[in-house]
Amino acid sequence: MQFFLDAFRWLLDPANYAAGAQNPLPIQARIGEHLFYTVVSVMIAAVIALPLGFYIGHTGRGRQFVIGFTGAMRALPTLGLLMAL
Repeated sequence: MQFFLDAFRWLLDPANYAAGAQNPLPIQARIGEHLFYTVVSVMIAAVIALPLGFYIGHTGRGRQFVIGFTGAMRALPTLGLLMAL
């Protein structure tokens, strides 16, 4: 719980919104970095998934493998959470 309170305090601290010696990277720059990484990862996923989806949708080849693989990949975060508990 202390971690969340510290994070909330950090977000509300005005010193984190201005560049300075203590904080060379203000929150606006961090948001920009986050958006950049998000856009890059979505573009990489789209470059891989869209042609593969078009191919499988058109030919039907590999459909069962992809359905099983994506189901297993979707289950991994839940499995990790259960292991952490």
